[in-house]
Amino acid sequence: MLRRCCQVASRQIRVPVQSLAGVRPAGALQLQAQKLDQVRSFGTTAPTGDAGLGEKTKIATANALLKSLLSSTNGFDQAFHNLNIVRMGDGEISCSLEVDSKLENPFNALHGGAICTLVDFAGTLALMTRDPTRAGVSVDLSVSFISSAKAGDELDIRGKVLKTGKKLGFTEVEIYNKGTGKLIASGRHTKYFS
Repeated sequence: MLRRCCQVASRQIRVPVQSLAGVRPAGALQLQAQKLDQVRSFGTTAPTGDAGLGEKTKIATANALLKSLLSSTNGFDQAFHNLNIVRMGDGEISCSLEVDSKLENPFNALHGGAICTLVDFAGTLALMTRDPTRAGVSVDLSVSFISSAKAGDELDIRGKVLKTGKKLGFTEVEIYNKGTGKLIASGRHTKYFS
């Protein structure tokens, strides 16, 4: 199947040509520009008189962008379709995710690869709260697995930026079980910016 690509926040999004059926090339470019505008607005608060409404707008925009990115692939990322951004701040992000059976290993526990992916997502999102155009690419990721979670458990994922420089960004992510308060995993994630 033929595919068109566009670059959004250093991540290539593949859009099936069928989904652009009936859209003239200018329309396709406008679609790409709208996605880029979403990325640019990711880390900023909408100008309103009510600070709470601005925060809600910012989180809604970030969740829309996240859903757009996760649904634009046919791969592993789609297993995280129910990941939601709950809170955003300067260099900090808090997300929630209900574990479903697609994220479990053969022992009915949250898969270690899924935990690593959550560390990647949360670290990247935390960096993007500082500069939404610098998602970067992973150069190092380490995770300590402390306890387990199973399908139906609600996770609280907290990411924060430790330091950013010209070429590297360093993040730390902790994943908790909301129901028990137990720490499930702790990770560090380093990204390179081109």
